[in-house]
Amino acid sequence: MNDLSSLKDLSRLEFAGRRCVRAIATAVMLLLFPAHLLAQAAPPATPTVTVGRNLTLEYIIVVVMIGLALFAVCRGSRRN
Repeated sequence: MNDLSSLKDLSRLEFAGRRCVRAIATAVMLLLFPAHLLAQAAPPATPTVTVGRNLTLEYIIVVVMIGLALFAVCRGSRRN
């Protein structure tokens, strides 16, 4: 009797595993090939946009702010 119930549990787990694998495979296919699976034409290519200004100052500000945030979080406390 115990062997029969364990076989039923195993078949339920196998079924649930197959369902999970099937759902993951479907999600991956929809993410990788949406135009092919949904029978839609690919959207027209958009022209590339180039940045017209120098962003060096903004990058420096971001790096400094991240550094200050890390310093504030990681510094040792003065409590004893």
